[in-house]
Amino acid sequence: EDVGISCGLQTSLMGMTRDHVRLFKKYKVRVGVSIDGPKELNILRGPRNEGQNQKYQEELIKNLKILKDEGIHWGNICILSKANASKEKLPILLNWIKENRIEARFNAMFVPTMLTTVSIANTAVSIDHFFTPEPLFAFVFFFSFITFPLSDL
Repeated sequence: EDVGISCGLQTSLMGMTRDHVRLFKKYKVRVGVSIDGPKELNILRGPRNEGQNQKYQEELIKNLKILKDEGIHWGNICILSKANASKEKLPILLNWIKENRIEARFNAMFVPTMLTTVSIANTAVSIDHFFTPEPLFAFVFFFSFITFPLSDL
């Protein structure tokens, strides 16, 4: 009996080359991209230095375009935080997802402790961006009712 096996990876797309693209296509790799919205909302990804982060965002957008131009379908894991999913920013995030026809999985950033900072990728991050239990529950409730039928995308 044949067994269906697929290969996937989760990436920030940093350092992606044409060789990577060729291999993605050859082996039908399912590409997952870690991006938390358009560049103005994707501030917790990449370097915390503003100049370096700008270069990071530019490379990310350039590589997303390459994937699209090469016909490589990609999905997204989006970390919800106050930086991209506050009351004011959530409509921007949802519009970006819909306009770009992005398949996204949402994970809320939540720390249920009394910490003041946590380490993400060896970088100290203030928990000011994290959700406390009440807003986290509101997001879970909200996203349990939200769907984007493929026909709408």
